[in-house]
Amino acid sequence: VYDNGTQYMFGSQILVAPIFNDRGDAHFYLPGGQWTSLLDGKVYDAPVAGHWVDENFDELSLPVLVRENTILVRNEKAVHAAYDYTQNVDIHLYQIKDGAVATKVVDVHGHDAAEINVTRQGQHLKVATTGLTGENTVYVHEGTTVTSVKLSNHDVDITIA
Repeated sequence: VYDNGTQYMFGSQILVAPIFNDRGDAHFYLPGGQWTSLLDGKVYDAPVAGHWVDENFDELSLPVLVRENTILVRNEKAVHAAYDYTQNVDIHLYQIKDGAVATKVVDVHGHDAAEINVTRQGQHLKVATTGLTGENTVYVHEGTTVTSVKLSNHDVDITIA
């Protein structure tokens, strides 16, 4: 799909498929794996070879999908693009698989400022962080269910029911 000019990857973990018609009809390709809609939480399961999706979206939505095994750090309370990216953040864990995954958080200059490490074994997740400050919350996206837990002392153990 190297010549697919109607969608793009925002980094390596987020797929964006803009809609170019007034009907809200989207035709986009999903690489293999689980993808979660950033906007409404819908989960898409694509076979290993990937597949095309045809779907209709309203005027306030479009396909913005997060790849499985992704840690996404967000701060929806930020009022400007330049803020402390390590303070009072929401850590979203999307369809985390058994094993370990990590991500770094950078400051406004692009320098490493914090790190988040997640390990999963069965239904148990351990989240360990360095460099984060303030009140931070972890959101575990497991299928279409989202569980939230406050981060305390830079780490938290979570058991998924």
